[in-house]
Amino acid sequence: MDIRQARNAVHMSQAALAARSGIDRTRLSFAENGYTQLTAQEEANIQQVIIAEIARQKTVQGSVLQQMGDSPIGQSQSEATGSRRRGGRTVNLEAEENRASVPTVVNAHAKGGRR
Repeated sequence: MDIRQARNAVHMSQAALAARSGIDRTRLSFAENGYTQLTAQEEANIQQVIIAEIARQKTVQGSVLQQMGDSPIGQSQSEATGSRRRGGRTVNLEAEENRASVPTVVNAHAKGGRR
């Protein structure tokens, strides 16, 4: 097992992994850098901590998605917010509909005339 890769995949510091797995941080550092070999029990402890962290993160992500509520999973951000790209700019479709229903007032200067 590549300890550093697994630790980084769950965004855990070396100190946190060492504390949660009961391994001295210096020993963990030496193992990550190939200067020492961990025992089978130490590796098992690390695997348990990594798996527990993955489960914790999955729970947190599920909670966040549930709190978002109105944004159905599978919709893109633009579909969820009602916006769309037009001519290189993002347009809020609801605001554009409201704008279309408001009559446009054009003054004489805009038409090229004078008062």
